[in-house]
Amino acid sequence: FFMGFGAVLLGNSIHRVKPGQGNRIVTTIDQTRWRDRITYNVINANGNGGGSAATTIPFSTSAGCTSTITVPPGMIGWLHQAQVGYIVRNPPQARSAVQIELNCGYRDVAATDSSAKSSRSWGEKRRWVSGGPYENSDYIMLAVIDHGANPRNASYQYAVVPGTTAVQTASLARTLFRPSSGIRILRNDGRVQAVADVREGGPSASSVQAAFYRP
Repeated sequence: FFMGFGAVLLGNSIHRVKPGQGNRIVTTIDQTRWRDRITYNVINANGNGGGSAATTIPFSTSAGCTSTITVPPGMIGWLHQAQVGYIVRNPPQARSAVQIELNCGYRDVAATDSSAKSSRSWGEKRRWVSGGPYENSDYIMLAVIDHGANPRNASYQYAVVPGTTAVQTASLARTLFRPSSGIRILRNDGRVQAVADVREGGPSASSVQAAFYRP
C-alpha cells in the first residue's frame, strides 16, 4: 500500500506447501547494493528504546556482516542503509518474535536475472569502476524476514521509506504504527488486507486502502 512517506507491505498465511528441500522460508525486505553504513535498532511500540543504542555497521570493501535482528511481540525493528529506511512491526498479539536476517558485503547472491546467472553472481566483488568503491560498490545488502523451515500461518508487516536518513528513520519508527496517530493495520489475513492512515486529521478523517481476496 503506497503512502506519502513510502509503502506499507503486508503478508499472511505463509506456510510450506510442499516438502521441497526443507530450506527456511523467508520474505525479502530488500536485496540491493551495499553503499553506506547500516544502522538498526529495536524499540518498544510506544517509541521507547529497548535499553540499548542503535547498532551501526560501517561500510567496508574488505569485510561484511551477518546479523540477526530479533523483534519480540509488541516491538518495532528499524533498519537504514543508503537513504532507505525499513520499519518492521511485530504486533502485540504475535505468538513469536520476528527474526530479521541481515547479510552484507562478502556474501554473493545469485543473480535473479536469468540472462546474468551464467556469467556472474549479482554481488560479485570484482566489478569496480572509476570513482571509488563507495560510489560504485557492487557488494550486496540482503535483509529478509526468516519464517523458519515450517511456518504455520506466518505473517509480516513492514514499511519502506525512501529518501531518508537513519535519524529520520528512527524518529518515524517511534510513531508510524501507533493505532491512534499513525498507520493502523485493520486486517491482514487470507480474506482482506487493509490499512488506515490516521496521521493527518485523526481517526475520523483517515484514509483506508484495502485488497479483497474473497467475497
